[in-house]
Amino acid sequence: MTLTKMISISVLLLGIQNLHSQSVTEELLQASKNGGIDGIVNALKKGADINAKDPDIRSGLHYASKAGNEKLVHFFLEKNADIHAKDIFDRTPAHEAASKGYSKILQLLSDKGADLNAKDLYGKTPILLAAELAPTNKLSETLQLLIQKKAELNTTDRDGVSSIHALTARADKPALSLMIQSKADLDLQDKDGKTALFYAIEKLDGNQSTEIAELLIKAGSKIQVEDRESLSPLHVAVQKDNEALVKLLIENKADVNAEDFSGQTPIFLVKSEKIAAFLLSKGAKVNISDKDSSTPLHLTNHVEIAKLMLEKGAKVNEKDSTGVYPIHYAAIKGNISLLNFLINQKADINVKDSDGRTPLHGAAKYGHLQAVKILLEAGANINSTDIENKTALYEAAAFKHADIVKFLLSKKANPALKDEYGKTAYETALRLGHQEVIQAFKE
Repeated sequence: MTLTKMISISVLLLGIQNLHSQSVTEELLQASKNGGIDGIVNALKKGADINAKDPDIRSGLHYASKAGNEKLVHFFLEKNADIHAKDIFDRTPAHEAASKGYSKILQLLSDKGADLNAKDLYGKTPILLAAELAPTNKLSETLQLLIQKKAELNTTDRDGVSSIHALTARADKPALSLMIQSKADLDLQDKDGKTALFYAIEKLDGNQSTEIAELLIKAGSKIQVEDRESLSPLHVAVQKDNEALVKLLIENKADVNAEDFSGQTPIFLVKSEKIAAFLLSKGAKVNISDKDSSTPLHLTNHVEIAKLMLEKGAKVNEKDSTGVYPIHYAAIKGNISLLNFLINQKADINVKDSDGRTPLHGAAKYGHLQAVKILLEAGANINSTDIENKTALYEAAAFKHADIVKFLLSKKANPALKDEYGKTAYETALRLGHQEVIQAFKE
């Protein structure tokens, strides 16, 4: 027999052997998925490896653990299956059992020496997966088993999320209470600096949010803590417009004037009159400025809140770092009720920002015809120019607001005024191709 023929036969035999190995591996894994011990025994008799794995590197023990098949798991363990085997995501059989809430299987695996603190590809341990994924009716029992087995309670995944974070997001009071009794750290911060208390406020709503927050606070969760943006839990509760939460936090000594990274206190973020009134009654400052020198009055979009602020001494003619006044914001937003209120409170209607723009410029630029009318009725200078010599008429023409152009012209706005480049409002409309505006000038 030639050497070439001998090599060919060897290759053929090796191929047959590999096909057989692949076949019995598939048989064992399929039987594991189906829960059939007889099928596994048969595959083993044919030479299958008890630790054989599929393309995702999952073993039969992985599948048995995930399926909650205690009898099958027991069989694999008797056959000395690898309890530390990891799949493509670095998950062990213990991870699979924990994620499904199979405490009895976790018990079996643990008794054989399974590592209950092993981390998967995302840094999650079995207790983390249980906290995130285990069915509610199995969650507390699973956590209890892991706690008894000395699983690390305060481990975090690669995003800094702990089991306390996960349980808070699920609003599972019994499971949370169990972890609290077991002395889990309530103030661990995730990658965004958020503790479980933040999760209770941000991820839950209504009464549920308040109940879980109260549970955490009573257990000792810190009130005065900051996330990466220097927001406090009170900032977030105000953003969520949750009155009960706001009261709960302040009753537990939350700082009503705590500043975030931009220098804003909770009153800057207020959306409702009731919460604004409560914050002000608890000492929230109204003439405090953020890093842009804006006050809460600059940023509010609610006339009733503005009234409360003025009652507490807010200054109606205070400018920010760009020279913008509260009345500018009201005009730019087209907030008619707020605009009328500020005018009645003696706000300067012809005040200019750092670029020389008046409230009328802003109302015209952003297309708020009613605001334009109110400002003119109150005595706004229709031909006031900014530092580029642009008028309100120019802004309306440049930003395609034909209705405002018509109205301003009817009120004797001067169409001959030119910007710093020598262009009139009409010439600007021609250059930009705003046909409706061009027609408004012709009319």
